[in-house]
Amino acid sequence: YPQTTGLDAFFKIIKAIRKEAHALPRTIRWWDYLLKGIFFPTHLKYRHASLQDVFDGCGVSLEAQTILAAQAGDFLLPPDKLSVLFYVGLLGGYGTGAYAPTRGFSCYINRLTRFLTDQGSDLYFEEQVTEITTQGRKISGVSTATGKTFTAKNYICGMDPQAAAELIGWQHFPERYRTKLSYDYSDNGVMVYLGLKPGFEPAKYGLGNHNTWHCFGWGMNTMWEAGNNLDVENAWLFISTPTMHSNNAAQAGHIIEIGTYAPYAPFRQAADKSHADYLALKMQMANKMIDLVAQHHIPDLRDHIALKVVGSPTTSEDFCRAPFGNAYGSAMLPKSATSRLSAKTPFSNLYWCNASSGIPSIYGTVRTGCNLYMDLTGDEF
Repeated sequence: YPQTTGLDAFFKIIKAIRKEAHALPRTIRWWDYLLKGIFFPTHLKYRHASLQDVFDGCGVSLEAQTILAAQAGDFLLPPDKLSVLFYVGLLGGYGTGAYAPTRGFSCYINRLTRFLTDQGSDLYFEEQVTEITTQGRKISGVSTATGKTFTAKNYICGMDPQAAAELIGWQHFPERYRTKLSYDYSDNGVMVYLGLKPGFEPAKYGLGNHNTWHCFGWGMNTMWEAGNNLDVENAWLFISTPTMHSNNAAQAGHIIEIGTYAPYAPFRQAADKSHADYLALKMQMANKMIDLVAQHHIPDLRDHIALKVVGSPTTSEDFCRAPFGNAYGSAMLPKSATSRLSAKTPFSNLYWCNASSGIPSIYGTVRTGCNLYMDLTGDEF
């Protein structure tokens, strides 16, 4: 079986990186590489390697590469650009089990909100921050478009650090730190959310409490090039039924998510031309994606659709203030694998807590917040 060539060598490296990652200190300082580097030889060797570098070094076949990298949408980078360290984090994490809130993510978010209000905290919605003022090496206040000004002992910034730096003023950041802030952003894609009529049974079509990744060729790098040209027929699709991840599966009807990679620029250009041009491009992509799912997975899909909602990179830009519509903050490139921002900033009372200052996605958000909590309080757990 030539398709299995190199797999033993590949997984030996992956397992070694994961094992060493568990032993890494929570905060890595430059001298840790000198004093403790001997305990992390694989991590050091591959800290600037891409997933493709490891594939090639082990002689992994193109077919096996495609299967192993089929979840590229979870990174929004192809193997030739993705840091192998981030790849190990996802592959190893899924290898020990995939988890979701039993009552859905809305319950999870609402519970966090309720905890804050139960402690006497105030929440202000739709408050756009327009100014962040400084006094020496401290933040002195935050103002919003509605005229409110907030002052505090400490400030935790959930917005994109580059966007925050624009408000603070780049001149207030040391030159070395400005270099750290000059990261590349992750890509995004088109997501189609379908609300289905009651009676649709996902299991009948092989869908359930799992995700499906459909590749339309061999070689994820090639498929990524197709996606870059909005050629979804030669790219890949992500299919999920989130209502099957919960103990409270929707009684009124299931939801199907369909996603693929798509670059920001075409959608920004269409939106700048006219809203009609933007809608046309977005719906053209969405309809292609629905047709492909119908062709390969659910022949009568269109008969079950009750509601269709479509998001693009500019949707993330508009609703989440995500620069260039990024999905995961700073891109998970090899050059940034060991140099991502931490919570600390040049200001003694300002802390980053976002996708670019930790690990992206919901797990990364929680992990970054927990680490910052421990740093601020000393309450280690």
